[in-house]
Amino acid sequence: MDNIINNKKKIVEYIFLSGIYIYAFGSHMGRAFISLGTGLIFLAWLIKIIFMKDIDFNKSVKYWPIVGLSLVLILSTNAFWTSLGTGTTHSILLPLAILNLLEEKKTIYKVLIISLTILTISGFVANYQHLVEGVRRAEGFARFSITSANVSVMGIALLLPLLFRKNNKKWQYIVLSIMIFSYTTAVIFSLTRAAYIALIVVIFLFALIKKPKIIILLLILMILIIFFAPSNYQSRFLSSFNLEDQWIQSRLVMWRASIDAVIENPIRGVGFKNYSEYFYNLEYTDRSRSSPHNNYFFFLASTGIPGFLIFVYLNYYLIKLFFTSYLMFDEKENNLVKNIFLGITLFVISFLIMGLTETNITEAQTRNFFWVVVGLGFSLRYLELDKSSHNKKLENE
Repeated sequence: MDNIINNKKKIVEYIFLSGIYIYAFGSHMGRAFISLGTGLIFLAWLIKIIFMKDIDFNKSVKYWPIVGLSLVLILSTNAFWTSLGTGTTHSILLPLAILNLLEEKKTIYKVLIISLTILTISGFVANYQHLVEGVRRAEGFARFSITSANVSVMGIALLLPLLFRKNNKKWQYIVLSIMIFSYTTAVIFSLTRAAYIALIVVIFLFALIKKPKIIILLLILMILIIFFAPSNYQSRFLSSFNLEDQWIQSRLVMWRASIDAVIENPIRGVGFKNYSEYFYNLEYTDRSRSSPHNNYFFFLASTGIPGFLIFVYLNYYLIKLFFTSYLMFDEKENNLVKNIFLGITLFVISFLIMGLTETNITEAQTRNFFWVVVGLGFSLRYLELDKSSHNKKLENE
């Protein structure tokens, strides 16, 4: 009997590790690797739940906001099976699957290293596209320049705390600097305004947490960079604050439509994937839009008030969970795990900031990167903090 159980565990572990490493390798390259990798992760989770009756709901992480968010998307439309089969709805569950399957910290580190290495290569490809091939908005390996910008800012957010860790070795400083340089140039060459703003916010937040005294210096530096930047980058960034700009005006129309949608349908919204049809039928526009280009208005319009409130709470919960995990370590400790928690906190914030003008919660590469890293953060908290605390409690008893 024990042999059968052990064999099942090995099969589940093999499927899971295959899935998460395949995902990591293809995370910034295309849907094929992402779909295969995440599909294997879910398969391993289902096998564990159905055939091994093994699911732990007591890992100090709230399941309900994640499950609830997925359910409101699925139930918001009458096309149940269509919604269920869409990546946006089931990718939300990835953090819970990873939490229930991942058993070793080294897996977390390996997945991050592989994924961020691929992102680094993608960043240098974007450099080549822009500087050599003359591509106006570089994409790297990503499907769109906006996607490249999103994941690159999220990569910077993850690595900033590690770059400024005091006890790094020289080669670690060099490698981390190269990676962050790759991501930063990819963001610049993407000409994505939301990513510019998110990058600035991430840098200032990091400074506020770690070195508040340099805020003034950073502000002066930022003004100088903007003032002396090439005109195309300068005008692109400054247009983010011009209310007459078409970029802002088009979004105001989409957000107004979202408010109209929730007024008409406060409980279920217009339904997931129905926004474009609703928008097209409005009298004040002559074109369709696939989404409102804002995560909050997306949930407001698509799922009504319940989905919107769950999403807002989940944002708050993730930031609080990861930042308190960072604070649980002594300030004198400058260890790897402490800085990873700060990196994941900034990572979540950067995703949410870019989601103010883009519906990045529905974009395959961006959303899966987000949910997988959240799952790695859940697992790291459990393995590093919750599990050890539980074991100590048992020893004391």
